[in-house]
Amino acid sequence: MLSYETEYRSINCVEERSSCGMQQSTCRVPSDKPTFPGQRCCMSIGWSFVCRYVICGRNRQQLIVTPSPRQLNYICSDLQAIAISEMNMQTATRLNKAFMAMRILTREYRKRSNKNLRLLTACYSTASMDISGVYPPIATPFNADESVAYDKLEYNLSKWNKIPLKGYVVQGSNGEYAFLSPQERVEMVQRLVEMVPPDKLVIAGAGCESTRDTVEMCNNMADAGARAVMVVTPCYYKSQMTDSALEHHFLKVAGSSKVPVILYSVPGNTGIDLSQEVVIRLSQHPNIIGLKDSAGDIAKLANIVYKTSGNNFQVLAGSASFLYPAYAVGCVGGVCALANVLGQELCELEKLFKERKNDEARLLQHRLIGPNACVTKMFGVPGLKKAMEWLGYYGGPTRSPLLPLNQSQEKTIKEVFRLNGFLT
Repeated sequence: MLSYETEYRSINCVEERSSCGMQQSTCRVPSDKPTFPGQRCCMSIGWSFVCRYVICGRNRQQLIVTPSPRQLNYICSDLQAIAISEMNMQTATRLNKAFMAMRILTREYRKRSNKNLRLLTACYSTASMDISGVYPPIATPFNADESVAYDKLEYNLSKWNKIPLKGYVVQGSNGEYAFLSPQERVEMVQRLVEMVPPDKLVIAGAGCESTRDTVEMCNNMADAGARAVMVVTPCYYKSQMTDSALEHHFLKVAGSSKVPVILYSVPGNTGIDLSQEVVIRLSQHPNIIGLKDSAGDIAKLANIVYKTSGNNFQVLAGSASFLYPAYAVGCVGGVCALANVLGQELCELEKLFKERKNDEARLLQHRLIGPNACVTKMFGVPGLKKAMEWLGYYGGPTRSPLLPLNQSQEKTIKEVFRLNGFLT
């Protein structure tokens, strides 16, 4: 068996740190002094502690290439015991998935050192990321010539940053990602990261039709600054997208992504409803941290929350039309198109639910249903961008072949917003 005294001893060595290949931003072990079980600070207990223990031991090369299950089980069990005895139970519970991931790593990646390191790095993020809260899937602003208007993006962000949103989803369905080139998608994430404060979580839509392209997009988004990726179901070959095909796709993506993966099911756009059985199985993967579901089946959401409760897995509602009932069955937040225009109101709904002011929360939810329908299934992105202009944001044109609203459609949306008290 390994022992801390003989194996975990060189982490303060600069050469050791640089040769292990782990990014400084990922490693949480202090570089100015050795760390061991009797001397902890910051986050030295947690994923980084496990990573450094395995990677930076005296037999480092042997451990990376062929770690034995017995060795890693010993490390996991010992660290878990330390966590439970010396830290609060909530923190210890959050580490459970990381320890499980270490065992998965032993079984699946024993002979591929790059995969080892990638999974270890990803699992550190998995163990520590909280995605609860409200997010707008931000609309991509275009100039009249349909080029991306980054100055307008900055203007919108200056207003959104004043709202207690958890963060932003970039290149989601409402971002017209299907009409953007891969280079445009990545550049927009990179530009946005520079415009938002560090406390805002940036999640990038990274779904593509092929698994190979999706993996590449996930890692490009990670390099651009996204802290997690949201991956939509492939849908062009609909009849072939069976449960087995989708499960294989997401497992391969999650095993290769540098950052945590959030599953995305939006049958209204793709025609594919990711089954709860597949979601429940995928929730066991250490780098799959959550689901955004836009279908609105509350019973399905409730069952997923229940069946994945032991996997450190978080579920997000995909629409403001059922945000309150989603909270009621255990979802942790929502990625809602309506947050582009009524972000403050959606954050207020979250606050009312947490304060158990159910009557007020229910009333607010009722008022949000009509406007939400206008900017989603009734008039889509053109309706959303028009509503943004009425509420003080830059909406601008859509990218062709989407068409702008006609006068009758504009009148309908405006009347719905007015009747529910959001426009005068």
